[in-house]
Amino acid sequence: MQETGKIWMVRIGDHVRGPYETETIKSLILSHKISEIDEIALPCKSWTYVRDRKDFAVTLASLKSSSFTKPNKDSLTSSYTGTEDMGEFTPSSDRTDELTSANAMDTRTTPLSDFQNLELENRPLDVDKLKSSAYMPNISDPKRSGSKILITTVLIFAILGGGYFYMTKKLNYDPIAMLTMDYTEKFTMSWESGDYAEALKNLKAQKSLIKKHRLKYVALLILKGNDFDSLSVALKQVEDKSSADWKNLKGLIEFNRGQFDSAESLFLSALEQNAAYVPALVNLGLLKRNSQDWEGARFYFESAYSSSSDLTGQEEIAFYLVESWLNQIMKKDGLTQIEEVRAFLKNRLIGKSTFSHELQMIDIWINTLKGSWDESEDTILKKFVDLDPFITLERKRSPYFHRLKEGGFSYICEDFSKNLSSEKFKTSAVGLCLTLNKEYNKSIRKLSLASNEFEQALLSFVYRLTGDNLKADESLVLALEQSENQSIVKFFLQARFCFDKGDMKCSAEYWKKALDFDQEAFTAHTGLARAYYEVEDMLRARTFMDRAEIFTSSYGPLIELQLLMKENSK
Repeated sequence: MQETGKIWMVRIGDHVRGPYETETIKSLILSHKISEIDEIALPCKSWTYVRDRKDFAVTLASLKSSSFTKPNKDSLTSSYTGTEDMGEFTPSSDRTDELTSANAMDTRTTPLSDFQNLELENRPLDVDKLKSSAYMPNISDPKRSGSKILITTVLIFAILGGGYFYMTKKLNYDPIAMLTMDYTEKFTMSWESGDYAEALKNLKAQKSLIKKHRLKYVALLILKGNDFDSLSVALKQVEDKSSADWKNLKGLIEFNRGQFDSAESLFLSALEQNAAYVPALVNLGLLKRNSQDWEGARFYFESAYSSSSDLTGQEEIAFYLVESWLNQIMKKDGLTQIEEVRAFLKNRLIGKSTFSHELQMIDIWINTLKGSWDESEDTILKKFVDLDPFITLERKRSPYFHRLKEGGFSYICEDFSKNLSSEKFKTSAVGLCLTLNKEYNKSIRKLSLASNEFEQALLSFVYRLTGDNLKADESLVLALEQSENQSIVKFFLQARFCFDKGDMKCSAEYWKKALDFDQEAFTAHTGLARAYYEVEDMLRARTFMDRAEIFTSSYGPLIELQLLMKENSK
C-alpha cells in the first residue's frame, strides 16, 4: 500500500500547481483533470510522468478499465516500440515531442489558472450568456477592470501564502531542510557510485554537510590533490582524533608530503585500534611498495585482501598483491613459484573485474617470461585487447587509499614489444599497455600505422583521452568501416561517444552490436540499460540492468545506475 501523506506538485504544460495530497491527486485523475502524461514531483525531487509513479498505478488502471475509448498503447506502455527481447530504439511521434521539448504544452487548450477551470472544457457554450452585458467584461470601465486585477492579484498571493503556511506549519515542511536533504541524497549517491568529483561538488554546495561528513570531505580533498597544509587544518577540525579513519587520513597527508616514517607510524596506530582496518593495511603495503620492499608489501596486501569485504576494493588490492608477489618471486628464486600466481589470477580475468586489463596484462606478461607461447597466443591477446578500455578509467577506487601518480607498467610494455610474436595483435596490445601506463604519446606513435580495426579503435580511444576529438572521430570511422567485425572495442567506443552527444538511439544501436558480439559483455548490458533510463523507458532499463548484474557486481557505471533507479522508484 502506498503512503498517503506525501505532498505533490503537478506540472501541466508550463503551469505548476500544488501542493496536493495523494488522495487529492487521485481524485483529480479520476475526474480527468490530471492526465497520465502530466508531470508530478515531491518537493525538491525530479519531475516524472504520473503514469511512472507507483502511487497512482491502481488509480490509472481503474480509470482505463472504465474508459469508453481505447487508450493509445504506445503512450501508455513503453516510450519506445520494438521487438519483445531487445527492443528497437524507435521513438513514437508523440514521445519524440515530449523528449525534444521539456516544457511542451499539453494538447488541451483549456485555461489553467486553477484545476477548477478544467471543468469548463466540456461545457456547451451558452450563446445567450455570451450576448448579455452581465456576462461580458465591461472594458469601457477602467475602474471596474482595475479593481478586478487588484482582487485577482490579492487572491493569488493569498493562495500562495496559504499554501506556504500549510506546508511549513501543518506539514512541518522546511524549504532549507528539504534543500539540504536533496544534497545529502546526491552526495550519498555519488559517493557510493565512486563519482568522487560529484560527491565533493555536492558537499561544497551545502556547507552544513561538510561538518557532518568532515572525514569524507578530507578524503575527497586528498584524492583531488589539494594543498596538504590546508588539509591538515581541515582534519584538525574533526572532533574525534582517535579514530582509525582520522589516523589513516592524517597518514595519507604525510604520505603525500613524502614524510614516510610519520605516515607509517600513523597507519600502524590505526591498526592498533582495528587490526583488520583495510585502508591502513593497503597504505602500509603501498609504503613498502614505494621502497621496493616486496616481501613486506605482499604481507600487507595479503592481509588487506583477506580482510576486505568490498569486491571492488578486493580487485584493486588483488592487483597490488600480484605485482608485489611477482617481484618477490623474481628477486628470490626466479620463476619457480609462478604457477601459484597464475592460479590466483585464474578467476580474476576477462571482464569479471574492474581491474581486468591490468590483471590480464600481468597474466600475458607471465606467459612472455616463461616463453610458453603456443597456437593459443592470438586467442589470449584478442581477449586482452577486446576488454572495454573504459573499465580502467571508470572503476570505483577507494579515496582512503594512496593514489599512485604513475601507471607503473613500463617494464611490462617493454617486454610486450620484445617478446610478443603475434603480428596481428602485438601493436594493439603494446598500444593498450602504454595507454594504461598513461604514456599517450608513445601509444599514438605505436598505433598511428594502424593496419586493422583493433588498432584503429584503440587509436581513437587514445586521441579521445588527449582531447583530440576530431582525430578520434576519424579513426573510429575507419574502424567501423572495416567489415572484419573481429573487435568489440569499436562498438564500445561508438556507443559511448553517441551517449556523450546525447544521441540515445545511436548509443543503444552500438551497445546492441556489442552484445551480438559477446552476450556476456556487462559493459554493454549496463550501457544499454543507461540509454533506456535516459529516455525514461524504465522497463527495458531494469531488464538490461538485471542482466548486467549477472556478470558483475562492482562495475562503477552499473552501481551508479542502480542508485539512480532506486532514487527514481521512490
